Amino acid sequence: MISAICRLARLAGLTLAGGLLLATANGASAGPVMDAAAQAESLLGTGKSADALTAFDQVTDAAWAALPFQFRNILLVDQVSGYGRYQPHQGSTYKAGDTPVIYFEPVGYGFGDVDGLSRIGIRTGLEIRTPGGLVLAKTDDFGELEWKGLAKSHEFYGSLSVALPDLRQGNYELILTLTDETSGKTTATTLLFDIAA
Repeated sequence: MISAICRLARLAGLTLAGGLLLATANGASAGPVMDAAAQAESLLGTGKSADALTAFDQVTDAAWAALPFQFRNILLVDQVSGYGRYQPHQGSTYKAGDTPVIYFEPVGYGFGDVDGLSRIGIRTGLEIRTPGGLVLAKTDDFGELEWKGLAKSHEFYGSLSVALPDLRQGNYELILTLTDETSGKTTATTLLFDIAA
């Protein structure tokens, strides 16, 4: 049963958390993710492929609702052309006055409804500090990212260009904070970078 659920999760484009699988292996209640996956597998086994695809979508939605708001992927890049399409920055070194670009893919965000369209809205905050914690620059309102469409999208990305202040040679931390406008949940991560002479 567990291998079948993992197989379904991969087909739906998900990675189920080990805790969900462990809870089922220990005989605990399956929950909405496992229930939807079992229904999808049953439909697929009876040849009802269109209904199975709808059920797979429900598996995705149930797993998404159970996810915490967090980063699936975040890194410094040189160029972004779309979701999953970026050129990573080699190393973590910049020169004073450079403009690093942060690419990120959040997961677990909520979906709002605006005039019949599904909406994703995320506010960003940014902080630059020394490894010792001295804050050199900070804003809780760096920018807002928005997406609207007829269907929910689980492939949302953002990229932010950060014009660095005049920093001395050394190591620094760049803290990116996201706030999901639908749920009010926040997540943050720290990217390390250094300024060369």
